[in-house]
Amino acid sequence: MITNKELIKQFIDFEYNNDLFEWECSNIPIWELIRFEVFIAISKQCVKQSYKISDIKFKTLLVGLINYLNSGIWKRPKVYNKQTDLLILNHPRRKLINNFFEDIYVDSFISSFDGSYIILEKYFNLTHLKPVRSKNINYLDFLEFPSRFANLFIFKNQLNKKEVNYIQHLEAIIQEQWNVSINLENRVIKTIKRYKFLFPKLLKLFKEINPKIILNVVSYQIINQIFTIIAKENKIPVVELQHGTVGRYHIGYNYPENVLVKSFPDYFLAWGSFWTDYARMPILRENIKKVGFPYIENFTITEVKGKIDKQILVISQMRKDLVEFTIKIADLLPDYHILFKLHPQEYNRKNDDLSALELIENVNLINKESTHLYQLFNESQIVLGVSSTALIEALAFNSNIVILKLPGWEYFEDMKETENFRFISNIFEFENFIKVRAHSNNEIKLNNYFENNSINKILGVINNLR
Repeated sequence: MITNKELIKQFIDFEYNNDLFEWECSNIPIWELIRFEVFIAISKQCVKQSYKISDIKFKTLLVGLINYLNSGIWKRPKVYNKQTDLLILNHPRRKLINNFFEDIYVDSFISSFDGSYIILEKYFNLTHLKPVRSKNINYLDFLEFPSRFANLFIFKNQLNKKEVNYIQHLEAIIQEQWNVSINLENRVIKTIKRYKFLFPKLLKLFKEINPKIILNVVSYQIINQIFTIIAKENKIPVVELQHGTVGRYHIGYNYPENVLVKSFPDYFLAWGSFWTDYARMPILRENIKKVGFPYIENFTITEVKGKIDKQILVISQMRKDLVEFTIKIADLLPDYHILFKLHPQEYNRKNDDLSALELIENVNLINKESTHLYQLFNESQIVLGVSSTALIEALAFNSNIVILKLPGWEYFEDMKETENFRFISNIFEFENFIKVRAHSNNEIKLNNYFENNSINKILGVINNLR
């Protein structure tokens, strides 16, 4: 087993040594479309980790089909042939706030935008979170859902013999270097079929919307990637708005030097300098703009309150090892109240590892959208986790942060420890942190993580491009 830190360096070297960003199949820049899932597939086999989540249930698939029929056919989006200033590909994982599901990345600034815009939204867990305040929103179910089954109704052979031989050559290199088996050919064929299904339809939609700028929230998903390719071919700037951890250990934002990536945005809007100082993005450094995070900036101004004594918040990331560590905390500190905040993808799926936590008296599982994560930061003296971006967001709420050094913790290794921010390896180090932790304000300079005046800075970049 190797660490995620070691794997990402080896993987980027592998990409560079094999000129994978020059590889095309059927005139498609295939590697950049599959590299994320290939990296994850290798990681699952050779990096020690403890992620666990059950498969989507048949009932969930049925709900997805019903939503597709509703939003994808009977309520197919209507877009008129009129130039739009801004096309937004937003984040579908909305948060329930004051009885509405809000996109915390876009909704907090878009009402201040003085131009025209259209929002395109994919589903999250095969559904859409409603009701919403968002205006000019259209759902992409009519493309997203059937595209996942393109492999079943596009029968034409997608690869010639030379391409098959090259793919098998890459599979052999992967097997030799990491001792893992990856069916690269199957991934390539499925991606080509999905691309061929989506591209003409997204091109038509692009021409109908006729945007001056495209704003991405997650750039490394295939619909966003295709939109980016189309935009670049039409000389339309593409901007990505940060939605989570970036750093040097997220494969979506780290590439070999001097490679041309057709599906990567032209500009990246970062929350602060910390997030992008070490990332290796395939764009000019001057195109990485520090703009802040409007939602967290507005929340900390209006909502920050006092802490609840002896309350610990644990951020779940679907990991068995984190559940096991939480059980140790509960046993060590029976007079502490421990909140275990589930990941949204755990809400509607079965995870047997969580049943042990439900039996512990001083542990509460938080599994509702109505419980606001930032409010939990407000209340909790200590926030613990492994690699969730939320751990850094908690800094803005004057919480004491503990990073447990399990696989994935490397996302934050560039941060410097203070009395309020610690890396720990075991329960004894956590106990020591509890005993000596400071109750004063955090010593960390928040401006390194979250710039101020964020709405004006975001709008400034967009307005300069249109």
